[in-house]
Parts: sequence; structure tokens; C-alpha cells
Amino acid sequence: MGEDYTRRIVKELTKIALTDLWREYNSIERDFWEKHEEAIAEYFQHS
Repeated sequence: MGEDYTRRIVKELTKIALTDLWREYNSIERDFWEKHEEAIAEYFQHS
């Protein structure tokens, strides 16, 4: 239970945090583009 143990925990936590961040970023970006495409489609239907 020395430094190696602590280092491994930190590495795991970092990996989890980054994975969550990445997942969140991707879902935000996907929502953004879907809304954007809908807005563009609507714009062209009305013009």
C-alpha cells in the first residue's frame, strides 16, 4: 500500500473522469448539431 497503490488509484480516477468528460462533450456536440440541422432544414422550408 505504498506509492504504487496511490498512483494506480489516481490513474484510474483520471481515466474515469476523462471518459465521463468525453462522453458528456460528445452528447453536447451531437445535440448541438442536431438542433442546428433542424434549424437549417426549417429555414429552407420557409424560404
